[in-house]
Amino acid sequence: MAIVATPRTLRFTARNAQIAVAYEEAGRFAPAELAVPLSFFDDCAGSRTDDVQLTPAESGTLVARWNDDGVAQMLVVEQRPLPASADFPALPEHLTKNPPRLVAALRDAAETT
Repeated sequence: MAIVATPRTLRFTARNAQIAVAYEEAGRFAPAELAVPLSFFDDCAGSRTDDVQLTPAESGTLVARWNDDGVAQMLVVEQRPLPASADFPALPEHLTKNPPRLVAALRDAAETT
């Protein structure tokens, strides 16, 4: 998974042979370009909304720090090579607005799993 931060945008991208996903959020960020294994998100997941701070370290690793119920947590992860932007599909020329009923359908589908 690639994580690219600009002063105004944070963007996550991931892909495999069958699917590509991207998430982008506006805000104020320190510029950075990082790549981590997808398992990183499971490793530092929890029932909180606390920030996770990533800091580049020596030997091609990143140190992740966060608090979990007031207890400081730390994880060292391998920094992967950043995928070439050409490897990620371009956005379509035209986007279609989803109907409002889609949110309810997705909610109902999530409750069945």
